[in-house]
Amino acid sequence: MSELQIKTTATDRLTQKYLRRLERENYIAAAITIFIVTGSLLWLVFQFGGHTRFGEASVVTFFANSMFAVASAIGAIWCFETAYRARRGPVILEPRHQLAWLLIGLGLFSCAIGGAFYTYLEDYVQKNPVPPAADIGFTLFYIFTFIGLLLMPTTTQTRRSCTRIGLDALITTS
Repeated sequence: MSELQIKTTATDRLTQKYLRRLERENYIAAAITIFIVTGSLLWLVFQFGGHTRFGEASVVTFFANSMFAVASAIGAIWCFETAYRARRGPVILEPRHQLAWLLIGLGLFSCAIGGAFYTYLEDYVQKNPVPPAADIGFTLFYIFTFIGLLLMPTTTQTRRSCTRIGLDALITTS
């Protein structure tokens, strides 16, 4: 059984200072994630503003829909940053991994746009819009993310492993 390998190229810009900056950014990303999750849980448990109306929807519904779009947008920004670093950073990945991160970022961005549009539709146009035009963004999320996840593995030995990779990508995107 052969191992999966990723072809990388390190440039002279890979320094201790760069690695420390990446480490700080990882801590900041973790802090942002913890803040969003904790804040969202507190908001939804105590339902701040849940009894007042904001347009036709409650403030809790508006907050939940908005946080969905914000979380997807943050994920998209991080994926785009990873795709940029994989192309222009000190450690350059092979083109298919660069494309994979770009596609996953596009998927998350389209999900964020769909979430923002759905929030607008539900709060200002119609309660529970069916079928919303935001579904286009949600559908593009699945397509882009599925293709990006399929591009991530570096080698496939057998047809059976291709099937497993496809099933894993389907499970991840559903």
